[in-house]
Amino acid sequence: MLGQQREVGPRDFLEFLDAYLVGSLKERGRGVELAGGWLPADGLRARASLTLLNATYEDSFLTCAGIPCTVPTLAVPAGNRVAGTQRRAGYAELGWRKAGHGELAAEVRGSGRTAVNDANSDFAGGYGTASLRWISAGVPSASLRPWSITTIRSAIAMMRSM
Repeated sequence: MLGQQREVGPRDFLEFLDAYLVGSLKERGRGVELAGGWLPADGLRARASLTLLNATYEDSFLTCAGIPCTVPTLAVPAGNRVAGTQRRAGYAELGWRKAGHGELAAEVRGSGRTAVNDANSDFAGGYGTASLRWISAGVPSASLRPWSITTIRSAIAMMRSM
């Protein structure tokens, strides 16, 4: 097939990324995740989790500063945080359930700021949310899960960096 051209598709691009970019990068992730639950009384429960993560690149490499990009020129130093990771995240829930009545629960979630690119030149802010959940026995569930402004800002910042 020497001299013949073929159409290049998305699968070729993904294979390139896997073989030449992702496969060649060394990442170091050190962390701990703690989770637990407690049943202090009949029908009452508490749950919580905490994640601490330090995910960094072990080696320096070049990446693209923008799109379109034919040659990576932006140096990313070793020790930069891996994009899309947070150093801290947590969750807690307090719930009550009684047979024939349903379930009522309150939960909070939070996360630290997120590096939106390999160069760590921009970060999406951390966020926290709170929600209240009621599941009635034999009736479809209802929950109130408000989006926080920082969650929306985080999503916009990550999309802009792509």
